[in-house]
Amino acid sequence: MRHYLIAPVVALGMLTGSQLALAEQDPFVSMGLFFTPISEVDYSPGTKYDGNGFGARVEVGGSLHGYGEYSQSSLDDSTGIEQDFSDTRLGLAYRSHMDFGYVIAAAEYVSFDFDTAGDEKGVGVHLGLGFNPTDAVSLYGKVGMLALDNLDGPEIRIGAHANINEGTRVFAEYRTAMLSDAGLDVDVNDLRIGISFGF
Repeated sequence: MRHYLIAPVVALGMLTGSQLALAEQDPFVSMGLFFTPISEVDYSPGTKYDGNGFGARVEVGGSLHGYGEYSQSSLDDSTGIEQDFSDTRLGLAYRSHMDFGYVIAAAEYVSFDFDTAGDEKGVGVHLGLGFNPTDAVSLYGKVGMLALDNLDGPEIRIGAHANINEGTRVFAEYRTAMLSDAGLDVDVNDLRIGISFGF
């Protein structure tokens, strides 16, 4: 694991050691489905591919929880050449609830499948804040680092979700990963819109 990933992992461990009594504030199981109307992989130098796709996410646990996530997109470039792209995440995260919202830390396994360009696997760590402007609405932002086989770089996520009822919410999230390796830059961007159900 690269040295700049150590501090966020230590922070995750410290958070999991405190405030575990707050776990009842989160549903124990949450399942979500989402559509990605915007999905892009931009190679520089190279070609930009864009399109759309779909995905799903499952969380198990309360404040301390594990999660799995998968998304699949069908992309093409300006000449119509197609490239499929998938994003798989398996992780462990902790939400520490505060009066204003929550702090979250996560460590995850990451697998990007660029179809014709091959797979990139590795780890990611993220830290974030969530705010609750109303009882029904939450806004959040997360920053992190991805360290894959040949690509490394920061990832930013911003999003919002709104409760429809006690167990159902709608959400939107924008993600951008700015990766690079030896003169090649690869930006991976998507917008996710979906619904989740908690139990």
